[in-house]
Amino acid sequence: EIEHLVHLMRRAVAETARARFAGLDLRPLADAVEEGHLVATGERVPATDVLAALPELPVLHEVAQRAGVQPDEPAGRIAAAVELALESLFLARRLAKDSDDTTTVYGR
Repeated sequence: EIEHLVHLMRRAVAETARARFAGLDLRPLADAVEEGHLVATGERVPATDVLAALPELPVLHEVAQRAGVQPDEPAGRIAAAVELALESLFLARRLAKDSDDTTTVYGR
């Protein structure tokens, strides 16, 4: 039963990301992470840390906009949009991900 729920959750994330980011080239984000800009996310990871882990990438502004987040909104909302993009790259097998009970790290 748990496996089924995990599968449904992954599918929902993938479909949401596909709808939001259709036609958007996320390669610069994937490249940045693969080049060593590891990104940690989780309940105890401040949104500012999530955003500071990445270099300034124009695609991140588009990711936020497509997720319905404006540039003047709190860092948490912007970081959530970035995390959706990162998770979609993981589900598409374009990024590695390591998770424990409290933290997820995208990258090598």
